[in-house]
Amino acid sequence: MKVRTCLIFACMIVVPGLALFSHQLPAGFRDAARTRIWEPIEAWATSVASSDDLGTEAATLDVTLPGPGNCAPPAEPVSMACESPTAPASFQNAPRSSSAVALASLGASTIDCRPFEAVAGTHVASCRVAIDAAGQLQRVFQAAGRNPDEAMDALLDTVRAWKERQASGAAMPRL
Repeated sequence: MKVRTCLIFACMIVVPGLALFSHQLPAGFRDAARTRIWEPIEAWATSVASSDDLGTEAATLDVTLPGPGNCAPPAEPVSMACESPTAPASFQNAPRSSSAVALASLGASTIDCRPFEAVAGTHVASCRVAIDAAGQLQRVFQAAGRNPDEAMDALLDTVRAWKERQASGAAMPRL
C-alpha cells in the first residue's frame, strides 16, 4: 500500500512539478541528472530489450490503442525537431521574400507558408520564436492571407507586435 501511494504521489505531484519547472534548473544540473539518471536507465532498458533471455516477444512490442477503429497514419511524416534560436531559420514552403528575411532577423525559425485546404484561396504562414535565451521555450505564431506574401506580411506584423510588447513589458517592474 505504501509503495502504491508513493508511486501515485510521484506520478501526480513530482513528475508534473519537474516538467513545470525544469526550464528554470541550471544547465549543469540538467546535464548531471541526464548522465547520472537518464542515461543509465536508457542503457539498462536497451540491454534488457536486446537480451536473448527474454525471447523475441519482449524485443518487439505491438501496441494497439483501444478505440472505435484503428487510426490511419498521417499523410506526411511529422517532424518534431526543434532548432536552436541561434541557428539560421529554415524555410519550409516559405517564399523567399523580404518578410521571411525580416522574420529570421527577429529570431524566427521553421518559417512555413502553405495553402489552407479548408478555405480556397487562403494561405497560412507560421513560425517559431524562442521565448528564453536557451531556446527551450518557443512560441508558435500563425497568420493567414489571400496569397503567400500577404500571409507572410501578416505573420511579420504579429511577431513584431509581440516583440514590442515583450520589450515594453521587460522594462516595467513586476509587482
